[in-house]
Amino acid sequence: MASKLARSLQQANGPVLYAIGLLGIEGSGRNALETLCEGSGGVAYFPQSLEEVESIARTIAHDIRSQYIIAYRPQNQNARPGYESVRVEAHAQHYGQLAVRTKTGYYPPEMAH
Repeated sequence: MASKLARSLQQANGPVLYAIGLLGIEGSGRNALETLCEGSGGVAYFPQSLEEVESIARTIAHDIRSQYIIAYRPQNQNARPGYESVRVEAHAQHYGQLAVRTKTGYYPPEMAH
């Protein structure tokens, strides 16, 4: 089930997943949520108290409002129908290290034959 969900999140036009974990979530549940979110380009947050939830929600809202869309089209669209890794870097003169959060990869849309 988790791999099916991960694959649906990593479709070419799949959603970005942000999550606020329940208090006390640990171990494999926490790891699974982090993996799903990071693979989609989102983030999983795990507040230590209810007071942190409002700040986390503001951070998520700011992140969503600050997103950019970058399109990519491979020259040979029939080369490999499987998973394609993605790596994006951002550089700007006179700024420190820039943080970029993207999907870790995607599955291209199925082509009709």
